[in-house]
Amino acid sequence: MKARSFACLALLLAACSSDNGSGGPTVDVAGAYSGPVTNGPNSCPGIWFTGMASNAMVTVAQMGSGVSIQVQGTAGIFLLGGFGTNAFAGTVSGSHIDAGIIGSVPTAHGGCVSTSNGTLSADLATNTLTGTIVYTPQTNGHADCATMMVTGCSSQQTFALNRPPKP
Repeated sequence: MKARSFACLALLLAACSSDNGSGGPTVDVAGAYSGPVTNGPNSCPGIWFTGMASNAMVTVAQMGSGVSIQVQGTAGIFLLGGFGTNAFAGTVSGSHIDAGIIGSVPTAHGGCVSTSNGTLSADLATNTLTGTIVYTPQTNGHADCATMMVTGCSSQQTFALNRPPKP
């Protein structure tokens, strides 16, 4: 339960999301971004405050079509505690980013043991990165996972992060 609370707090503080993918050449998405992340719908057990917003700071590094998103500050610390990492990894196509975070920190609910994963979908328009992160647990399949409403649950965040203009 403690790890789940850390994960929920990390979800509150971290962020990224979706819009519509774009075709064409891949744009430069690299940079230091900051802005609000807002908790959306949640069907998972644990502490979650829908509508609560906080500021996030992230650094996006790009290598061709590969992208990594490092979450810094307090949000990064909570991601480390809840997921075992503070970085998302993925790809960029046009101005669209798809990335994920794979959790390695187990949480127990009775006989149900799970880790959390996150899927980020974001779009860059000029210097604003907007999107959604959906977090889902990966369970051991124990019957308690269904009883405790862990199986099939998810938590969502939206974000709008800005970077300084590129020359």
